[in-house]
Amino acid sequence: MSDHEFSLQATHAEKQAWKGWCEIESEPAFFNMILKQFGVRGVKVCEIFSFDEDMLESLPKPVYGLIFLSKWRENKPLGHSRRTEASQGIWFANQTVDNACATLALLNIINNVEGIELGEHLAHFREFTNTFAPELRGEAVGNFEFARQIHNSFARFGYREYWSCISAHWKCRKMDMLNSDLYMADEAYCDEKSKSKHKKRRHNMEEAAYHFDAFILIKDEIWKLDGLEAHPQSLGTASDSNWVEKVKLDLQDRMASYEANAVEFATLGVARDPLHNLTLELAKNIQEIKHLDACLDVQFPNWRKSLVELSSKDELESTLSGPNESYRIREDMLDSTTLPTVEEENPGDAVPQSLDELLQSRVEAAHAQANIRASIAQEWESNLSDEIKCQGRKFDYSPIIYDWFRFHVGNGTMKDIIDIM
Repeated sequence: MSDHEFSLQATHAEKQAWKGWCEIESEPAFFNMILKQFGVRGVKVCEIFSFDEDMLESLPKPVYGLIFLSKWRENKPLGHSRRTEASQGIWFANQTVDNACATLALLNIINNVEGIELGEHLAHFREFTNTFAPELRGEAVGNFEFARQIHNSFARFGYREYWSCISAHWKCRKMDMLNSDLYMADEAYCDEKSKSKHKKRRHNMEEAAYHFDAFILIKDEIWKLDGLEAHPQSLGTASDSNWVEKVKLDLQDRMASYEANAVEFATLGVARDPLHNLTLELAKNIQEIKHLDACLDVQFPNWRKSLVELSSKDELESTLSGPNESYRIREDMLDSTTLPTVEEENPGDAVPQSLDELLQSRVEAAHAQANIRASIAQEWESNLSDEIKCQGRKFDYSPIIYDWFRFHVGNGTMKDIIDIM
């Protein structure tokens, strides 16, 4: 490959044709974008910076699963790694290709969560592989073109290529794609030396260095889903309220085994998307306001004049009292709430409410709606930030870096720059 070819960005056709899997960092934004492009709805990945009580309490609920990234080393299983009757009902795939562990950890979690929207492609894949053994599922994941292309949309210039610029006559390799191809060639060499798939897989993990494990609660039992193990590992029983706490203790033991001050791990939570709950809260709030307005219309036809004295003009104009496309509030969502309508109430049994009491309830509901909408706006901002991070990750900086190195090498200034650094 010529110097010029090293500096070129990978074309869309090259990415489409490449059969490898690129490495992905433990950045929640990348996982969220993968889920979005898969077609999964109502799920969000967030980073767990610490295991203190406040941090865990702040996680969106329910928590569907945990993903733990650590520097790989061959440890004894945390629990029992064997095929049991209970584990047979778990969708679990082995890792059979390099660098796919990030997407595999996601798949091993979301394919076991009931009641979420997987999207057409993923739902079909889950159904198609439902009766497969873990190793065959892993092979199916490796050949799942839809997932591989979404995963590889994050392929770009990697750290190893950066250092190859320095160590190999300043030649910069094209992308993560080339880096992964090197591993594939090494894998083939190792396979010639040993026919053991297990040994080959372990060798590859020593080279790749980092690995993702998944943890999930299924029918009151905690399972560790490690694609490098033959079967799911049972970590014991738990409930929805304490399973994360129990997994935390296991992970803390693992982290304590690393060298002091070593940043060798990261933890991600896979949970219900806050936007989902917030949208339901907003729908309920709007229905409550509709109900109050109807009550006021029946009992006090001129109540809106009195409301002006209690609310600002902006609040009056912005308060939603019906379906809204911007917030994805549909009429059927409002109809599904359980608030009673005016016609359903029995005036003989209900406690009469004065105009002041009804207006106060209306004002409080409007304030609550403002807070809900502010929280929704924060989630929108978070999602936008994720998209910006993903665009930055996908951008291939290798041509720029290559030209920069070539310029300074050609001008004899590279040594001076290294000395300054």
